[in-house]
Amino acid sequence: MHHKWIAVVSMISIISATGYLYSTINKEGFPETDTGEIDIDITLPEGSKLVKTMEVLEVFNAKLADMPEVETRIASIGRSRWTEQTNRGEISVVLVP
Repeated sequence: MHHKWIAVVSMISIISATGYLYSTINKEGFPETDTGEIDIDITLPEGSKLVKTMEVLEVFNAKLADMPEVETRIASIGRSRWTEQTNRGEISVVLVP
């Protein structure tokens, strides 16, 4: 118990060194990745019929089909992630590499 100050000085030194190194070392975290995929979420007004949602998604899908940059399109109507709603749709697009 006579050497408490050694422990205190050591802890202060470690914390100071950690702060200094954190501020001076270049850090990227996770680099941005380009997977070439896009998710397009389409939401119509509440109460829209599934047929109307399908028509809107067909228009978007047709425009995407004309784009040479688009390799694959997958449409999902009435379901978005974990919810089921007649006014929602999603188109997953894979671009040409």
